[in-house]
Amino acid sequence: MAADRTDEVDDDSGPPGSGRLRIAVPIAVGVVAGVAGLVMFVVSTLGSGTEASSDAKTVVARATDFAVAYSTYDADDLEDYQDRVSSLLTEESREEFLASTQADPTLGVSQLQASEAEVRGAGVDSIDGDSASVLVAVDATVTIADSPPGIVYTRWIANLVKVDGRWMVEQFLPVPALDATATTPGETPAPAPDEVAP
Repeated sequence: MAADRTDEVDDDSGPPGSGRLRIAVPIAVGVVAGVAGLVMFVVSTLGSGTEASSDAKTVVARATDFAVAYSTYDADDLEDYQDRVSSLLTEESREEFLASTQADPTLGVSQLQASEAEVRGAGVDSIDGDSASVLVAVDATVTIADSPPGIVYTRWIANLVKVDGRWMVEQFLPVPALDATATTPGETPAPAPDEVAP
């Protein structure tokens, strides 16, 4: 990652289409704080060989697949983007996603040309028999017209449900970054916008 992060993306919630699928209530501060240890999470702590462990590995894999699909975009092939993302969504969220991308092919980011994502870490926040929440850390290299590529650092929470035995993404929401330098002892950090580095 680059040391200096001075440029900002016009869209304040992350790359591309990050204004979509915001169906749930805002994320609690406790969930946001959990992002700090995201990369250190080990799924096997849920119990090797158990059904819970198997489901945990499945939802993490599904959430990371979705994060890559959702944040990897080519302006010249919107249909491919829609197909990749739609295949991982529940029916209701799929319809919403397709409608939104048809209405706004730029995904809410002016002059967006391309975005390529890399997952930096993922871990289960909560899981039961038919629903789960997974935290995902994503770095996306974003190309906007007339600008050099920049890296957008985003953190997401994916809410999944089991549909006919298959885990599907129902919600995918950006988690606000925390600015640790803007606090004093005893205060709760205030949310800060995601950053982009050249």
